Amino acid sequence: RAIAALSATLTLTLSGVGISGATPDDSAGRCTFGITPPTVVPVSGVNYVFATLRAGACTLSAFPQKSTICLSIEGDDSPGQCAYKGASEPAELYVAYQRGATYIEKGQGCAGLIVAPCTLCEDFPATRFTL
Repeated sequence: RAIAALSATLTLTLSGVGISGATPDDSAGRCTFGITPPTVVPVSGVNYVFATLRAGACTLSAFPQKSTICLSIEGDDSPGQCAYKGASEPAELYVAYQRGATYIEKGQGCAGLIVAPCTLCEDFPATRFTL
C-alpha cells in the first residue's frame, strides 16, 4: 500500500507540474528564423548563387517545422526556384549565377506548437540583390 500511495502522489505531483508548465505565456509558440543574403559561391569550378533560411531558438512550447527559401531573377519569365526542409534543418538553395542579374530572395519559416496544435509561419518578404 505504501508503494501504491507513493506512486499516486508522484503521479499527481508530476501531473500538476505538467499542467502548470503547459500554460502559455506571451512568447509561447515562437521560433526565430534567419535568412542569409544570396552570395556567389564556386562549386566544382562553376559559380552559383547560394541562399539559406535556417531555424534558430524556439520557446519551450514550439519546434521548427519547415523552412523555405526561394530565388528568382528579376525580369525573368520563370517563377524561380525554391528549396524546402523540415524540422530544424536549414533550407539551402543553389541557382545558376548570371553576372549582373538582380536576384529576388524570399522565404518562410514555420513553427509547430505543442500546447495548441497548429502552425505559425513568419514570412520574409521579397528582397532584391544585384550580384
